Amino acid sequence: MTAPTLRLDTMQFFGRLASDYHAMFGVTLQALAGQRILDCPSGPCSFVAEAAAAGVDAVGVDPLYIHTHDELRARCELDIAGTIKAMSEHGDHYSTLDLTSYAASKRAALDGFLADYEVGRAAGRYVAASLPQLPFADQSFDQTFSAH
Repeated sequence: MTAPTLRLDTMQFFGRLASDYHAMFGVTLQALAGQRILDCPSGPCSFVAEAAAAGVDAVGVDPLYIHTHDELRARCELDIAGTIKAMSEHGDHYSTLDLTSYAASKRAALDGFLADYEVGRAAGRYVAASLPQLPFADQSFDQTFSAH
């Protein structure tokens, strides 16, 4: 018998840490030095903020970047809570995952992102846009990451 599938009503707005990018893509911020990096869709990942702090030229793109700091926090907190609730209701699928730690990681990514969001948006690090039409010339970036 197949277990029920976890279904969410909307695209969930929560993010990842730079350490998650290292685990997924095998890259370190130090290895990205001197490159221009696109993260799309970036969501509330702290990757761009952590990259900027490490001197990496990174740009995050997400259609939800039209919203304010407070609106993004509220949306992300709702999505984290809703996703954790849904995952806990499918416990057999997530029995090896510590949902409390998972949620804490998502909130840490959100906090890192929001700490940089206003300044970073003014500096051009956060751009409200979505695929397939991005406001950049071809060959503007050395690498592109998509953690979503």
